[in-house]
Amino acid sequence: MTASDNQYIPNGRTAIIASDGMSASASISRLGSFALTSEKPVVSVTPSKITVAVGQPVQFNANVSGNGIEDVEWSVDGMPGGTASTGRIRPDGLYTAPRTIPPLGWVSVKAVAVDDPTSSFEAQVTIFTRTDRPDGPDMPAAPDPICLDRSRGPRLLRLPRIPIEGVINLED
Repeated sequence: MTASDNQYIPNGRTAIIASDGMSASASISRLGSFALTSEKPVVSVTPSKITVAVGQPVQFNANVSGNGIEDVEWSVDGMPGGTASTGRIRPDGLYTAPRTIPPLGWVSVKAVAVDDPTSSFEAQVTIFTRTDRPDGPDMPAAPDPICLDRSRGPRLLRLPRIPIEGVINLED
């Protein structure tokens, strides 16, 4: 069998593989066989949902099933490798949360199959901060309040936090 680009010639008969690498046409006659199979890769990530403290690492593992290369490329909120504000992820899947809470309180970690960029899986990472009290529980940090302003086109507005002091008695 000889090969040239995407054309294979087994025993003088021609089989052509489509440019998507997923389908083929063949005209092979007489006694003999030619098989070409390919499956669309399916990506899965563990953990698929996790809560992690600011600045702390978490290991993600990706599995790619199907034929082809089993490597993935990682991104955080659509940025390859992440950023300081969303957290960073290494090529081996080790994610380190940002030092501050992102605006929504969570980020999306995505693994994309190198063999087929249309195959991917997204995991959700909720970021929280530890309380200052040593005996206090770890609490998810509330993100800054935001609202959607549609008066001048869709855009997000960040609202200031208003400190509340004292106790409000709702039974009066």
